Amino acid sequence: MNMMKMVKMKAMESPALFGVSAHWPKKWDRVPKRVLMLSTAVPDHLLAMVNPKLRGLAAVKGQDYLAWVNIHGAVSAVLPGDHRLGLYPAEFEVVEFHAAPLVGQEEIKGSSQAEGSTSQYGPAVEEPGEES
Repeated sequence: MNMMKMVKMKAMESPALFGVSAHWPKKWDRVPKRVLMLSTAVPDHLLAMVNPKLRGLAAVKGQDYLAWVNIHGAVSAVLPGDHRLGLYPAEFEVVEFHAAPLVGQEEIKGSSQAEGSTSQYGPAVEEPGEES
């Protein structure tokens, strides 16, 4: 299997494609697929010291990368060698989204749920101090 095909497969495994949490960024109505780097991102120095395989990895400014996204909306650039490099929001811009709508979209858009109703995330819970 060639390297690019392996990188594409890893990006397709984004957990966000199968459901998102209530913490999903409200600005996104779909799952990011590709990101353009606004600055160069490298692994944390301490992490690179502990794991020599991470030394020299970088998501380079001006290049675009496939994205891996967790259920909360945290984005990682998928680098060659099957490495995912976590990104801060200021380091990238989403340039392409997956076509499929979000799973769990009702929860992230703040739709109200009836008392006692449940979702795929469990029973609806009121925050302390909130009134119905």
